[in-house]
Amino acid sequence: MSNPDVLKSRLKVLQDDVDALLETLNSLTGDVQVFGGPRVQSHVDLKNKAVGQRTTISDLIEKIAPASSVADWVKYNELRDNVAQINQEVLEIVQGLAIHRGSTDEKACWIVRRFLEGISGEPLGLTVFTARDLNVPTLGRLTRVRFPVKSIWTLPCTAHQFANLKIKDTPSLTALAKATAAHEAQSLPPPPSRFAQQRMETRIQSRWLEIMSDVLAVYFTGPSYAGSTILMRLSPAGGDVDESQASDLDRAFVILETLRQLDSKSDGEDPYKDFVAWLESRWNDMLAAAGSEGLSDARRKELLDFVSGLLTEADQSVSYAKYPLHKIPFMDSTGSWDIAQQWSKDWQTDLKNDDTLRAPGDVDASSNIRDAFNAGWLCWSKTNDVRKVGVIARAVFDLCGQIVEPFFHPVTQGPETSGRPGTRGREYAG
Repeated sequence: MSNPDVLKSRLKVLQDDVDALLETLNSLTGDVQVFGGPRVQSHVDLKNKAVGQRTTISDLIEKIAPASSVADWVKYNELRDNVAQINQEVLEIVQGLAIHRGSTDEKACWIVRRFLEGISGEPLGLTVFTARDLNVPTLGRLTRVRFPVKSIWTLPCTAHQFANLKIKDTPSLTALAKATAAHEAQSLPPPPSRFAQQRMETRIQSRWLEIMSDVLAVYFTGPSYAGSTILMRLSPAGGDVDESQASDLDRAFVILETLRQLDSKSDGEDPYKDFVAWLESRWNDMLAAAGSEGLSDARRKELLDFVSGLLTEADQSVSYAKYPLHKIPFMDSTGSWDIAQQWSKDWQTDLKNDDTLRAPGDVDASSNIRDAFNAGWLCWSKTNDVRKVGVIARAVFDLCGQIVEPFFHPVTQGPETSGRPGTRGREYAG
């Protein structure tokens, strides 16, 4: 079989795969609209991507006759990777739909959805569980929750994916990511081929996108993302990291630096000062225990300047989604740090009196999940009794459940999957 025929055969197999994926997506449309809302774009976006890939495959099949080139094989590799990503997301949608069918995971999916939609009021795709953290933006705008480490303390980590989507949707932020990656690439020895150069630039850009998403996640959610990511996700020991991923040391630094710089822009209020000191102290303890030397002064300066520039750009392009320090008149649904502080103070009083942590009296469907997450983390930072952390987690989960209750309508389930009242979702409390 000649070289062009080999490539044609592979492309036709890839074309058959795309046809099968389109058939599956069409069959899922009704269920996606039921569980994701009539405006959800998950299946629409994926179908459009799949149709586009099929067209490109057909064009390439016609083009390569009578001979194929290196560029054709490079294009085939790109198409194969794109179809693989579509296939992965189709599988995640199927999994997400299964989770929504009366599973104990269902309420957590609703909490995450209300949390992210409360940032900017935008409808999102399905919430699904994934085996590991992925910083690659999804084609179908899925929201991934890492499995099996899922608790009320880790759910704020999903803000990283929302931030990734905002970068993708905001031209100035996308341009900043590309410019930063290009600047780093220019400082490195040139690879032996154009293809190797492209792969290197892609890996560098992926690392900066991960760091940018950390900064913006803090910008959008406040301290809750910082606490969740540093204490529940990042490792002070570092370890082997894929070349397309940022180091945990870099990520922890920019997260803390973002909170510090947001403090410095708050006209002398320093709203996050105490929380930053508490969180940084624990991260430094973790670094010391792991024997880590931390970042060099040069790297710290580079990241500090990057955070400063990104926050300036965020204020110009996505300030509408910033977590507000104070209540915005006539916009109760945005929440604010003031509200989170008040809820935390009420819980701290209950903890001192050994009382049950009561739900705030001013909670309704317009309340913001960001406030609940932030109140929980702030309350944790004020207690030295580790036994009370679980009590706080229970209160945060119950509060989030109260907020999403008007939107949360579990599918009727059989006795084999329904638990006693009050037991559903208990694993998320920590």
